[in-house]
Amino acid sequence: MKKFIIYIIGFIVVTLIIVISILGYLLSSAISANSRESEIIKNVTQGYEFNIFNWERENFFDKWISYINPFDNHKKIKSSEQLIQYLSLVEKINLNENLYSKLFTEKLDLDYKIKKGKIDINIAKIKTNEINTEIEQLVEKINKDKVIKNEKKIHVEQFLEENISSAIQSEQVNIFDNIFYVPVDLSLEKTPKLLVISPRDKIFRQEDKLLNSNISLEAINNMELTLLEENNLSAIVVPTGGVSTYPSIVSEGDLLYILQTAAHEWLHNYLALFPLGRSYFTSTDMQSINETICDIFGNEVGIIAYEKIMDRKIDNEINQTKKINKEFNFDKFMKETRLVVEKLLSEGKILESESFMDERRMILSSNGYDIRKINQAYFAFYGTYGGNPESSNNYYDNLIQIRKRYKNLGDMIHDIKYSDNIEKIYSLLE
Repeated sequence: MKKFIIYIIGFIVVTLIIVISILGYLLSSAISANSRESEIIKNVTQGYEFNIFNWERENFFDKWISYINPFDNHKKIKSSEQLIQYLSLVEKINLNENLYSKLFTEKLDLDYKIKKGKIDINIAKIKTNEINTEIEQLVEKINKDKVIKNEKKIHVEQFLEENISSAIQSEQVNIFDNIFYVPVDLSLEKTPKLLVISPRDKIFRQEDKLLNSNISLEAINNMELTLLEENNLSAIVVPTGGVSTYPSIVSEGDLLYILQTAAHEWLHNYLALFPLGRSYFTSTDMQSINETICDIFGNEVGIIAYEKIMDRKIDNEINQTKKINKEFNFDKFMKETRLVVEKLLSEGKILESESFMDERRMILSSNGYDIRKINQAYFAFYGTYGGNPESSNNYYDNLIQIRKRYKNLGDMIHDIKYSDNIEKIYSLLE
């Protein structure tokens, strides 16, 4: 018994040391990024910045406290049915919040029409009262559901963490043999948004800045417009699926999406202990290599975890929920778009390239793909992920070829994690 206690204490100490090392790296990266940040970005994002230090302070110990709390055991998620109930509740909240936004917009529109005398005052009052009643009832429902959601959230996260950990230790992955020393830790919530900057005359991920998740669309548009008109920069604020803080921030979505995103962000944390992860900020190429490897890893591990939780093979149509034109080839369309844009920019035709991108955005919209904005910064961000059609590099294809040489995913990660440049990675193809 004494030996067992010593082993457990030792394991906890080692785990804490590694976690603190990861945190130290992540936070030092944030400091480094801030020190490189231009005055332009500081000025335009003032008041909207996501504070990683405050977030870590508020969230780092939450899960650890819950794990050692004996009174929490009866609340733990023990089945996929309980998990699906939670995800259905999240979806219900999101739908009601969207309906709330729609009703609130209708109310503002009525107020405008009343001021301009464009509607009969009595009719307007009746409609306003109806909307106010609907909003009041909706807010009550949303708040009630959020209370239930918040009570279950940490236990859902633990259930997901356990299943992702199990997938990482499975025979198909098996990074650590029988020793699992970097805990999977995640927080399901609205993720920060990301401001991405690119020059207008080329596609290049020049600067990034994490922003609060609740920044308004009006503030986003003003930010992008200021950078364009006053600083001649292409800018876009994009949503993030996850952020590799510790615990990782993962946005809520369908089950497969959550599992794949969480596994992707976990690998970023793990690789931070090795040359590959530490090379992330050395160049845009290594940034793309890291993201592409994490995508490959996240996709595989997410599927393993999903099949374990749901006790069935994955349905290829699981994510096909959007009303899109199935005859329209999005990947081909976006690859063609990027190639044309790069050609126009190489010829110095900046305005022509920007008009072309906006035309392509409208074509996408008519085929069911609603993208708010496509510009140089858009391609600079999404092109970082080698498996995306917005990318112009061949890292994904080469990394898939490397993956095919290994029986399991863990062996590939073990060999590739010591590479801090492209040449070392490509040597695995020889």
